[in-house]
Amino acid sequence: MLLFNDSIKRQFTTSLAAAVLLSAASASLANAQIPNGALTEALSNSFSTQAASANEALASSSLAANTSASGTSGEANHLPASSEFSAVGNNILVYAHSIDGRQAATLYVKNIPVLTFIGTEVSSLSNRSDTVALAASRTDLSLQTSPVRSEALLSAAQANDPISRATALGAQLSAEGLSAEDLSVRWNEASKGFTVTLANSDLVALDSRTVLADTTQNPAEDALQVTNRLRRLIGSATPITEIEGMPEPVVEVAPVQTVAIVSSTTGSASWYGPGFNGRLSASGEVFNQNALTAAHRTLPFGTKVLVTNLANGRQVTVRINDRGPYSGHRVIDLSAGAADAIGLISAGTGTVQLDVLAN
Repeated sequence: MLLFNDSIKRQFTTSLAAAVLLSAASASLANAQIPNGALTEALSNSFSTQAASANEALASSSLAANTSASGTSGEANHLPASSEFSAVGNNILVYAHSIDGRQAATLYVKNIPVLTFIGTEVSSLSNRSDTVALAASRTDLSLQTSPVRSEALLSAAQANDPISRATALGAQLSAEGLSAEDLSVRWNEASKGFTVTLANSDLVALDSRTVLADTTQNPAEDALQVTNRLRRLIGSATPITEIEGMPEPVVEVAPVQTVAIVSSTTGSASWYGPGFNGRLSASGEVFNQNALTAAHRTLPFGTKVLVTNLANGRQVTVRINDRGPYSGHRVIDLSAGAADAIGLISAGTGTVQLDVLAN
């Protein structure tokens, strides 16, 4: 949606001599929605084809500095030859097109697409906005200097017209004395979205109907790109890298699961594998040397045991599925995979702590 704070001036080289001042947009702008997924796909499919015809029309238009015969700049805006374009201000054009069956308008600044506005179904509105007719009928507004709320100018249908919205923003960006350094972007906690600001006042909110023309599909990145394009194209201002008020990303920490320890013991551990791999274990299960299993003399099959190598502190949880070891005073015989997990392969044996875990 557009948020207007200052008076807006628009000039035409046709017979229309009137100018219209537009400010804060009607609340009905928030009513129309388009699914984010569908919009992203539609933009990616449609923008490339629309841009080709747009650039062709731009190439044939006169976007040089608007000067009169006397050399005074800013006296007139030259409208592009294409009927799908309208000049809004110095080096600012609005290109009317459609996206996924919806009317749309893309705002160009110095031939660079910046924002695309999405509207209602194409069939419900003409491809050209009636903003021109509105301006002609309100010549009394042309000399006003105080902001005029858009509700006084636009009907609900007109306020929902993307061409009107793009035109209004383009005219505001053409305002005399505008400083590109005053353009910034902030996080709007209430709407959970991003708003481009001008001199700390809201300029345009980015949402499902107001998007970066060639969206990156990352809302935060889109917000920065929109702002930095405007800063660069309007006044060669240095780019910004941070979004004001942007919340820190929430890092989800997995809950710590605690398991009761039934009993603990310390002793020597060994490991086995290659000569037994594929054979039946004492539990009747086929032995897999890479699985995290172990042999114990008395613990029931299926018991989980936390094994800690006391030499390095490394741990592994194994499942008892075999019997042994039967030589020496070793308390557990680990599979090759379990022994590798705690760094016991090269040594062959090592002192470990066994913590029998509750089921």
